[in-house]
Amino acid sequence: MIIAIHEILPVQEILERSHGAPTPPPKPYPITLTDSQKRTFFVTPSRTNEDPTFAIIKTFTYSSPSLEGGVGPWVESHDGKLICLGCGCGHDSSAWLEHRDSCLGIDDAILRSVVDAWENESKAFIAELNSIPHLHWRFDSVILPQMSLKSLSSSHIKDLLRSNDPLPEVEEADLRQLVDESHSALAALDQQIIEARQALDSLIQKRQIAQSDIEDAKKLLHPMRSIPDDVLTEIFLDCVARAFESPDSLDLRNCPWTLSYVSRRWRDLSLSLPRLWTSIAVDFRKYEALSTRTIVGRVALILERSMNMDLFVALWSKRTISDHPAFVLLDLSARRWRGLAVCIPHLCLQALSGTSFIHLKELLVSRPDGDAVVTPVDTFRTTSSLRSVAMISTETSDSFPLPWSTIEAYVCCSFTRADWDCLKKLTALKSLKLRARRQRTVFNLSELPQTTLPTVTSLHVSEKYHLDAGMTAKLFQSNSLVLPSLSTLDICFQRNCTPSFPPSHLLKSLTTLKIWDAMHRVANTRLVLQFLETVSHVEKLVIGRCGNEFFQGLTVQPGKDAILPNLRLLRLQGHRRRFPDPVLLDFLESRCRKDYDVGGLGAVNEEHRDASQSRPVFLEEIDLSEVLLVPQYIGRLDDLRQRMRIIYTS
Repeated sequence: MIIAIHEILPVQEILERSHGAPTPPPKPYPITLTDSQKRTFFVTPSRTNEDPTFAIIKTFTYSSPSLEGGVGPWVESHDGKLICLGCGCGHDSSAWLEHRDSCLGIDDAILRSVVDAWENESKAFIAELNSIPHLHWRFDSVILPQMSLKSLSSSHIKDLLRSNDPLPEVEEADLRQLVDESHSALAALDQQIIEARQALDSLIQKRQIAQSDIEDAKKLLHPMRSIPDDVLTEIFLDCVARAFESPDSLDLRNCPWTLSYVSRRWRDLSLSLPRLWTSIAVDFRKYEALSTRTIVGRVALILERSMNMDLFVALWSKRTISDHPAFVLLDLSARRWRGLAVCIPHLCLQALSGTSFIHLKELLVSRPDGDAVVTPVDTFRTTSSLRSVAMISTETSDSFPLPWSTIEAYVCCSFTRADWDCLKKLTALKSLKLRARRQRTVFNLSELPQTTLPTVTSLHVSEKYHLDAGMTAKLFQSNSLVLPSLSTLDICFQRNCTPSFPPSHLLKSLTTLKIWDAMHRVANTRLVLQFLETVSHVEKLVIGRCGNEFFQGLTVQPGKDAILPNLRLLRLQGHRRRFPDPVLLDFLESRCRKDYDVGGLGAVNEEHRDASQSRPVFLEEIDLSEVLLVPQYIGRLDDLRQRMRIIYTS
């Protein structure tokens, strides 16, 4: 049975309800029901009416038929009669069930209990609001004037609105009273709204103040205020750009200037660390708005703060700066230069010819567009400390003489006959980088004479331009470059081009291989795997972006020869793939030491091992620092961490 309760159901109305038959007056009954009586009904939103309606549904099903003699919690036995606790009437057991379902007294008790519970909840809510100390108005004031609409309900009003019939006198009187009192009711509501808005604005303002105080407290409690000086020193040194990568050193918005602005403690610490000021990058192209005095003052301040430390100097200018006071000031510190990168007119370099570079080890030379070499630049001819040279411009051994026999690392950016002749003079060369420039690349490499560099162990080739495609393979195939001691090969291909690799018989001593931008096409993966099959001695592999096909090819499978059987270290760089990946995990599990290999990495049982059987090699380390980690396969990854070293960034 359902008892519908609309928006507000006054308790007085319950007493006036009738089911068509007279009933005895309800027995005085407390609003608080017993737990067993509460289990005989429940309240739920009604879906049978568009008005805001709740329904009280009575149910008289019990967990035990013998409960209260099988008749329920709304009855008690007295002198052989069953007395209804809702209306107080006595009934025989045969008539009790019919009376129970239709008893208005039981309905009355249930409705009183529900309405009373709602009123208690409302009072508790108002009391909670009134407990807020900042509110200057109270919620318990009467919002609406007292009105009597006992005979009306929302559904009844809707019924009246659907017709134009005259209203009954009682309803008309109630409605007129409502209209007459509407002005005062609306005025009262407007006043309440104004006060509520004022209270809300006050609370919002107080919250903003509290939020600001909290943020200030967090700033004051920031751990940077309490970091020890030795830890802060390491952080400062890590902020400094590497040699030749420093931003404009005269820009006060760059590090290390900014470190001295935070606090007095930071300033004292930054000024006490000369290593922070050892990288000087001066770009004269940007200083048109700066006065000469400002430029010289900042350069002098950097030189002073660097004390006697070695310097890394980078200079850029399109115009001659030989007579600029800042250039002259830097020239006075040349004995401290450890590295020099220049893109200035050759006349400026010639102005340094009388300078002694006793500590200079790294040199990078470029030339501004339109600058012509008139006479040879002898500035660095006698710099015996020089070990690394990068000739970004098209210089030759005649136009830019260097101590060729002391150079161990060399960057060549063109392939003219004069450039190739320079290579022959590099008798101590260990690392060679070939980076062809777009304007001066010679593509008929067969015209170059054979050049053997027996001391070179590392070769880096960049094929970034379209006409450079296949340059590495051509150099080896034409015997233009012979490197018998080569152990490290680093090739950077052009994207969307078909990679071409040198013959494997010329790479017998290769142990480290780095491949970049070779597998942007799926078809190129097969070419890369075919090349890897021929360089079985490779122990370290650094690979650029690649797909699942690549790792499937490297996965060790029973009965099949493994590609790169001696692979120990793998580094994935430039990847944006998510890891762990099932295919990559399968590859790692096939390459790592198994749990039963208790003898150590690569160990087998000596008693049962065949003398002709080679000792297995397992993957020892994988670098995933540039890979996105996801927790989906974290269990498998944890197992792998027990058997190999995994480098990653969480």
